[in-house]
Amino acid sequence: MTPLGAVGVGSRPATIADLDVLTELALEARASIEDVRGGRVRLAKDPAAGDLRGHLEQASRAETELLLVGSLDDVVVGYLLATVGRTPGGMLLAEIEELYVEPDAREVGVGDT
Repeated sequence: MTPLGAVGVGSRPATIADLDVLTELALEARASIEDVRGGRVRLAKDPAAGDLRGHLEQASRAETELLLVGSLDDVVVGYLLATVGRTPGGMLLAEIEELYVEPDAREVGVGDT
């Protein structure tokens, strides 16, 4: 097992090159909530249900959305999708829409960076 200090934990904006792995992670995320309370309702209202890859690609390019990847040693193991806007007072506001990290990567702080 690799010591925690030796693992390169990071995050960065998603790129078009990440779309294949992001689509796989988004499918895993959806599968993980199917049988939990409210999961089927959430999935029934999923705006990306018909074209998940297209939805992620659009989010990676939109000025009002933020798509980040979390990585271990440059291997993408999670993602965050947020809507970005401003409050009536002009402060920046991000609302997390989706957040998923592969189960084996959850204990090393991928979501902290």
